[in-house]
Parts: sequence; structure tokens; C-alpha cells
Amino acid sequence: RSNSIKSSGLKSRPGSCPEPPEPGFGWGPFGVVSHWLLVTQSVELALITGMLGFGLFGAAISSYIAKGSDLAAEEAPTGGFVSLIVRGLSAAIIVFLAAKGGLAAVATGETSPNAYVLFFVCLVGAVFSERVWSWAHKYLEVKLGQPSVATQAKADADADKKSLQP
Repeated sequence: RSNSIKSSGLKSRPGSCPEPPEPGFGWGPFGVVSHWLLVTQSVELALITGMLGFGLFGAAISSYIAKGSDLAAEEAPTGGFVSLIVRGLSAAIIVFLAAKGGLAAVATGETSPNAYVLFFVCLVGAVFSERVWSWAHKYLEVKLGQPSVATQAKADADADKKSLQP
């Protein structure tokens, strides 16, 4: 065993373990960027950070696709950079809380969700977030039997435009 330590170049006193390297050491620019995340050693923080990245990527894809598609004006994501940040962040947080809360409700003991599945669901959730919110809005209007304040204001504005036309 001592021969393997000597051959690896690590200095160690007899009976002690060598110190682990600094997190991200030898990773080049990736180590510099991810050092703050590696130092925390928090799986949850790593998951939410990755999901935020995938959520932002999905929101950007959604905006790009909407510009070149035949989506109706009210379904197309608009609002620029702030809208992109809000859609990506909300998709990440909703998926993270649903996964952690869902596992806590049905599992016994400590479980951790598959990171790849969470990243994929977050990407898909951000891409289709506008359509989901639009569907939920219409569904609730039908179930509640009354239009929302925004829908009523739009209907009033349309009625005003028609009354002004000769």
C-alpha cells in the first residue's frame, strides 16, 4: 500500500490519509466557473442550478421557435430577456419542488431523484410553459364560469373599439 502512495506522488505521513485536492482543481475553465458549487457539496443546489440552466435553455428555445411558427399572438412568448428569465426560473423551481415533494410524499427514507430526468423535464416544461399557462387559464375560466380580469378588460377594449367605428 505504501508503494502505491509513493508512486502516485502524494505525500503522506504513515497512518494518515492524503488531503483531497481542491474541488475543480485541474478542470481548467470549468473548475473556475463551478468551484463555488463544488465547495458546497450540496446535491440539491447542484440540481437546482442545473435545472435553472436547462430551464433558461428551454425558454430560449421556446422564444426562438415562436418567432418562426404560426402561433397565435396570445400564445407566443414575448417580453424579451426578463420573460425568458422568469419562464426558465419558474420551470426550474416548479419541477424541483414537484420532484422533491412528490418523492417525499410517496417514498420512505431519503431518496434522490434522477438528475437527468429532472433536467429533461425542466427543459420540456420551459419550452411549453406558455401553452400550459394558457390552457390552465382557459380551463379555470370555464370551470369558474366567469372570465378573468384580463379577459374582461380585453373584451371591454374590443367593445370600445367597435363602438368608435362608424
